[in-house]
Order: sequence, then C-alpha cells, then structure tokens
Amino acid sequence: MKQQADAGVEAFSLLEVMVAFIILALAMGVVLQTINLGARSTAAADEKRRVMALVEELRAETLNGGAPDQDTQTGSKGTFRWELRPASKPPGSSEFESRSVGLMLLRIFPDPDSGRNYDFLLHARASEP
Repeated sequence: MKQQADAGVEAFSLLEVMVAFIILALAMGVVLQTINLGARSTAAADEKRRVMALVEELRAETLNGGAPDQDTQTGSKGTFRWELRPASKPPGSSEFESRSVGLMLLRIFPDPDSGRNYDFLLHARASEP
C-alpha cells in the first residue's frame, strides 16, 4: 500500500504565491521611484549651489567697480552660459534709468538644450557722472 506523501503537509497555493509576488513588485516600484526622486533632487540642489557660486563670482568680478559700461556682457564658465545687462524699466515707473540706479539683470543658462534659466537682479554701485 502506498502512503500519501503530502498528508499533513501544508503549502502555499499558486494564487497566494502570485499575489505575494505582485505585492513585492509594487513595493519595489515605490522604492525605485523614491530613489529616483532623491537622485533628481540631489542633482537639482547641486546645480543651484553651483549657480549661486557663479553668481557670487560674477558679482565680485564685474560689479565691484560699479555698473559695467557695456550694455550687455556675456560669457561662459564650465557648462554655464551667462548674460549680464542693465535691468529694464519696471512696469508703472517713470523716469527710471537702470544704469544710474545700478540694477543689473544676470541671467544664467545651466544647460543650453533645456531652455531653462535662472534670473538674478543685482545692485551695483551707481556710476559716477
């Protein structure tokens, strides 16, 4: 006579294993999305830190002697392109001369292909007449 080999042995059914695998896959998807978000946030924070360092460097180089004489200055440093020009007249104001006030617009382009930029309004000492 044959004895039943699986008498009294309990095991998971195929359905239970598939449900557990689906739950595990969903959890792994959430974990990978979180890691991806963290990596993108770190990259964005690093870019902003490098932009701020560039702003401080450009301010020290170009604006310490007052507002620049040229209308627009451009340049590049590493992967960044930048443009410095007198700020335009604010809306609603009259008789505003940005050069006499010393307001300059600094625009930094971190990646030429992305189309995004950072704008800063800087104040330089007014030029002497």
